[in-house]
Amino acid sequence: MNLERNCARCNADLRFHVAKFYSRLEIYMQRTLVINLLLSLVVFSIAARIYVLPKVNATTLHWIAPPILLLNAMRHLGLMFLAPGVALSGLPTAFAYPAAFGDFLSATLALV
Repeated sequence: MNLERNCARCNADLRFHVAKFYSRLEIYMQRTLVINLLLSLVVFSIAARIYVLPKVNATTLHWIAPPILLLNAMRHLGLMFLAPGVALSGLPTAFAYPAAFGDFLSATLALV
């Protein structure tokens, strides 16, 4: 009887420590994501300053616009918010429909 009480208390303590560990892990993962995004932004801005900006200043809009428009033409993939089983099942429709059709409109305008 005493052994069973001790085991139950140990199991409760273990569950508490595991839950505490996972909550800390989640916080660290969120911080890591933010740090990763900020460092990536720094690296890409340095690369853009070195390689892209000198060419942009030396060329015309007719040469720069097509790659940007083609990149935006891929925004039709936002329609995947409406496909069942592709997006999160709990995704609110108040977000999914405007986001999907807004992306589709943006892709259409980029191709026109």
